[in-house]
Amino acid sequence: MEQVYRQKGYPVQTLSREQDFPKSGIELVILTRKEDAGMAAQLSSVYGVPVILSVPGLKPDVPPEGCAEMLPYPPHPAYLEKWAKREERALDAPKEPSSALNPAGVSANDLMEQMIRQKASKQTFSLRGQTVPFVEPLRPLAKRATILTITGVKGGVGKSTFSILLARNLHQKGQRTVLVDLDNMGNLARLLRVDPIVSTDRFEVLSNTLNDAELEQNLIRTGYGFWVIPKGQRPMGLSADGTRRLMYLLSRYADTVILDTHPSRMVCTVEAMREADVVLGVTGTDRSTWAEIRDFFSLTEKPVHLVLSRTREKPGVLHEISQILESQTGYPVLGYVPEDDKLFEEVQAGEMLMGSPAIETAMKQIRLKLWREDAQKTETEKEGMRTWRFGRSKGTRT
Repeated sequence: MEQVYRQKGYPVQTLSREQDFPKSGIELVILTRKEDAGMAAQLSSVYGVPVILSVPGLKPDVPPEGCAEMLPYPPHPAYLEKWAKREERALDAPKEPSSALNPAGVSANDLMEQMIRQKASKQTFSLRGQTVPFVEPLRPLAKRATILTITGVKGGVGKSTFSILLARNLHQKGQRTVLVDLDNMGNLARLLRVDPIVSTDRFEVLSNTLNDAELEQNLIRTGYGFWVIPKGQRPMGLSADGTRRLMYLLSRYADTVILDTHPSRMVCTVEAMREADVVLGVTGTDRSTWAEIRDFFSLTEKPVHLVLSRTREKPGVLHEISQILESQTGYPVLGYVPEDDKLFEEVQAGEMLMGSPAIETAMKQIRLKLWREDAQKTETEKEGMRTWRFGRSKGTRT
C-alpha cells in the first residue's frame, strides 16, 4: 500500500504506536487494525485530522465513532487526493464581501462547512448506527441520471427479478447503470451472486462530494457489467437523509439508477417514490391486490406506470386485463413480463439471469416504450404540462 501511495506523490509513514506519531504535518490517519478503531476519536481530536478505518478482510459498514470513513483495504489513492485538496481549496477560496448576513466576509466554502457542522451536530441514530443529515452542496453538480423506482403493493411478484433484467437491458445499450437494493428483505446480492462487501448503510454517513473513484468504492460490479449496491442491515431500511444522499450521489455518476424498494410505506420507499423521475409498479394479474394500488401510489406526484409480471395469459386476454387495471387504478400499463420456466430454473440454480427470448423481447419493449413516452411528453412541455425526461443519459436509444 505504501509503495502505491508514494508513486502518487504522497509521503506515507507506517507507525505501530501512537507515541511514534510526529508532532505536526499529519493530514490523514488510516487505521489498518480493527482493534485500533477505539482510538479513532482520540486521534481525530488530538491531531485535528480525519481518521479512516481500512482493515484487510473487514467488510465496510457504518464507520465506528470517531472515524470519518470505513473503506475497503487498501483505500483508493483518490481518497488521499480528496483530503490533500481540502487545504488547497481553503487557501484558494475567494474572500466574500461582508454583509449583514455574513459580517465577517467568510468564504462560501467555509460557510458551507459551518452549515454542515451545525446540522451534523443534530445527528440522529437508527437501530444500526449513526445517520448524518443530508445537506445538498451550495453548488451541486448537474444531475446526469434518470432515476427509476421499482415498487409494488405486494411481495413475491418478481419485482427484484424485473429490476435485474431492466438493469441488464439498459447496460447492454451502453448506459452506466446502478441497481440499488432498498428492500430490507431483498435478495439482490444472492440473485446477482456478489459478496455484499458494501451496502446501502454507508450512505447514511458518506460525504456529499465524492468523485467517481471514491463513489465506486461503495459499489460492486456485477457479472452483467452494471453496478449494484446490496441492502444494508438496518431493520427499517435507510433513513430519509440516507436515501436522499444515495440518490444525489448516484444521479451525478450514472446514466440510470434503479431503486428496488420494499412493497410498503417504509421511509426509504416513500422517499424513493417522491424523488424519482418515474415510478414503475410491478404487480400480477391477481386482482385481489389491485384495490390497494391507487392509494399506495398516491404517495407520489411523479409519473407512475404499471408492469404486469409473471403473466401466463395470451396477448388478447392480457390486453383486456390491462384495460381493467387501468380503469380501476388510473395508471397506464407499460408492459408485461411473462412467466418463464428457464428464468425460474436460473434463479433456483443461482445462475446468471438470462431467461428465454420472450423475456428479452418483453424487456426491450418496456425500455422502448419508456423512451417513446418521453419523446411524446417533451413535445407538450412548452404548454406547461409536468413531464419527466429520459434524455439525460449518454446511452443509445435503439
